[in-house]
Amino acid sequence: MRLADPRRMPTLFHGSRFWIEASEAERMLAALPLRAPPEWSRFRTAQQVSESTITNAFRARLPSGDAVYLKRYVYRRPQWRYLLRHSKALREARGTSAMGRVGVASAEVLAFGEWRQFGLLRAAFLVTRELPDTVDLREWAVHQAPGLSGQQLERTVRQLGGAVVDEVRRLHRAGLAHRDLKWRNILVRQEAGRWRCWFIDCPRFTGSRFMRRRSQLLDLSGLARGA
Repeated sequence: MRLADPRRMPTLFHGSRFWIEASEAERMLAALPLRAPPEWSRFRTAQQVSESTITNAFRARLPSGDAVYLKRYVYRRPQWRYLLRHSKALREARGTSAMGRVGVASAEVLAFGEWRQFGLLRAAFLVTRELPDTVDLREWAVHQAPGLSGQQLERTVRQLGGAVVDEVRRLHRAGLAHRDLKWRNILVRQEAGRWRCWFIDCPRFTGSRFMRRRSQLLDLSGLARGA
């Protein structure tokens, strides 16, 4: 079972639900407690890679050895803005799925879940497969770029920039916008002498025609601020 087109997933009003990639279900459930909200909303037994008052992310390994990331949103107060609206987790699942359909490289979504009480969002999660041997663009700029000589740096920046611009152009021509395209949300890796990039973490993604131009300008603005 693939992530059924998230655009067709109805908004949950009350209770909980979770979806999991069928081919990974056994391995995923052996490594992560995804069946019930009290389990995944309090999960802390894996390597924590980020933390805030609402959002936490964990890195865990499946029995197969593959690494996955669990991003979790937990709200202590009623979230009226999500009343009868998609959670950030579902919106990111929709965005990742949409990018894949138009050929824009992104992370693979393996699981998704939500928990609501009478329309009010209490918690949500998203699990994606790790992209091995990648670094985010900011990490590359801060820690790897300074070690390159002048010509190497110029050549690499030109190649990396071209790869990123090509993906942004493909995204925008399809009428989509990431809306949070800061450098930390762009992963890069060199393959056979060529650079590739992946767009990740898109909880603000949109494919709406409403204010499309403004959304696409937000993408370009995010890249420019990083530069």
